[in-house]
Amino acid sequence: MDERQMHKADFVTALVLIAFSITVIVLSVQMPRLEHREINPYTIPGLVPGFLGIIIGVLSVILLVRAMANGGFRFAGGGTSLSEWIRSGEARRIGLTIVLSVIYALGMIGRVPYVVATLLYIFAFILVFEWKAGEPVAAHRRVMIIAAIEAILATLVIAGVFRYVFLVDLP
Repeated sequence: MDERQMHKADFVTALVLIAFSITVIVLSVQMPRLEHREINPYTIPGLVPGFLGIIIGVLSVILLVRAMANGGFRFAGGGTSLSEWIRSGEARRIGLTIVLSVIYALGMIGRVPYVVATLLYIFAFILVFEWKAGEPVAAHRRVMIIAAIEAILATLVIAGVFRYVFLVDLP
């Protein structure tokens, strides 16, 4: 992807992330505050998602401003058509990301223990995007070992942070 295309991609990505962050902030504000249980205000369920939504929003605005300063809002000329883009590697990667994420979120979470689902998701994600057809078996073995190590470490860190820092019981 050339420099101009990257600024256009940054512009569109920033708009999507701004919409996402606004949605997260609104939904976190609507979450119950549990005052009737005399819950400490710093432990309400919407606090962490709200802060994450704010952080994503701020960073998205920075990305948007940078993209606009570099002409990312100009879509005419020099670009690819929609049909060309759909056949591109970028569209394929986006599609694979969506498929893997939907399988994880709708197919595994709640049906498989969280730690197992997360480990499998991370492992599969790394394999799908690092696997290169035509490489020797040794290279594939190396990718699988690294994917397994990264998946185990990431899963342990994620589960640990949720369980011991945010005090969230994982499914």
